[in-house]
Amino acid sequence: MNQQELFEAEHYINKEILYKAPYNAYFALLYGNKAKNKKYRQKIYEVEQLSFVLKNLYYDWDNYISQGIFYRPNRRIVNLWSIGLCYVDLDTYKVKELQNIPTHAIIDLIFAYCELMNIPEPSLVIYSGNGIYLKWLFNKAVPKGALPRWNAVQKKLVELFKDFGADPQARDASRVLRIPGTTNTKTGLKVEIVIEKPDIRYDFEKFSRQILPLERPEKVIENAKIVLPPSSEKKPSAKPYKLRVRQSKKFSFTPAQLWWDRLQDIRTYVQMRWKGRVPEGYRDIVLFLSYIALGWIEPVNTLIYGLEFEQLIKEYGITMPRKEIFAYMSTAKKRLAQMVKDKKEGKGYDPTQHLYLYKTETIIEMLDIQPEYQQHLKTLISPDEHKRRKRERDRKNIREKRRREGVRPIEEYLKERKKNKELLRAEVKLLRAKGLTIKEIANELSISERYVYSLLKG
Repeated sequence: MNQQELFEAEHYINKEILYKAPYNAYFALLYGNKAKNKKYRQKIYEVEQLSFVLKNLYYDWDNYISQGIFYRPNRRIVNLWSIGLCYVDLDTYKVKELQNIPTHAIIDLIFAYCELMNIPEPSLVIYSGNGIYLKWLFNKAVPKGALPRWNAVQKKLVELFKDFGADPQARDASRVLRIPGTTNTKTGLKVEIVIEKPDIRYDFEKFSRQILPLERPEKVIENAKIVLPPSSEKKPSAKPYKLRVRQSKKFSFTPAQLWWDRLQDIRTYVQMRWKGRVPEGYRDIVLFLSYIALGWIEPVNTLIYGLEFEQLIKEYGITMPRKEIFAYMSTAKKRLAQMVKDKKEGKGYDPTQHLYLYKTETIIEMLDIQPEYQQHLKTLISPDEHKRRKRERDRKNIREKRRREGVRPIEEYLKERKKNKELLRAEVKLLRAKGLTIKEIANELSISERYVYSLLKG
């Protein structure tokens, strides 16, 4: 399976949805060659150009391609459209116990570990010229709305494969990975697919439910052998994932999911009300809320956090000096820095201890979101809008229930009634043309004389 097939498969791009979108979809290509003093450059292409791009690569250079699809020509998470896989980047050469072990033996260890730990086996194993990529492909692309859930799965996968050298910095949806068939100029070795199982495709929700409850044992590798504590030798039972807020039918609804949806609502609101250019009176609060939202979705590091925020500043059409913007964000910035510091020191990543908490009603008031705009939003809605949507859902459920019970929809009934009335009118006029009286026509058709008059008049 080559990169072209990987990228165009249904799990990577859901074309039925993608090409009905009111905008194009994009992927990113990063290429360069340090050995030849060729600096790395990034180019953004439309997905339809993929075949041409892959045929014209410099295969003796370093070539990377984005794993996600973006709805703007910018490789930032805030512009994500969908992603069709989960992945882990294993720097096995950094693990002392694995440094003198052949790649194929390491891969055998990985699959044995997956079997023991009840981890779904990867669909693809790619040798990157130095390390190993593990990729789990999905039967349908994961939409941008499920990004917080996807992030949680990525974080857990990195934790599970920590002893195989999993790179904790390489787990975001905007990541680029090496393209099979190209060269790793650091080692001079080719990037190649070692194992491919094209029939293995996972449903993302089932996959996430299996991954998230798993716990990594204290010691995994010793002298290039898998060593698990006695309690971990059996496959762990897949306990239900404990949710922090509530559980929807499709995805777990966590604070990260809530703030990601709020960020999408803010961006939608800016486009609807101000055509993408935030006026002076609202700049500070829009930027402040967006800054907080990014903190809740846990960026990999502060550099990526800054790049994501910079993209939002441009999207909002704000041309203020950056010093002035970050001066207003100073308190929130300090809180974020402390949160990142606590994470590095092993104190965990808990946004509730550092980031601001706002009720939905407060945000609606701060942004002055009127009811006509709330109809197009997902989370920033008032109790009245919530009740209106509930009434619509209830009416829809009643209609569906009546249809299941065999009751015809009112539209079909009225349409058939109108058709029958026209046929009856034609028959009445025909009998009248034959010379029958009103009373005779009524008796002939078993209808009232008054109805005969109305049909003739109509």
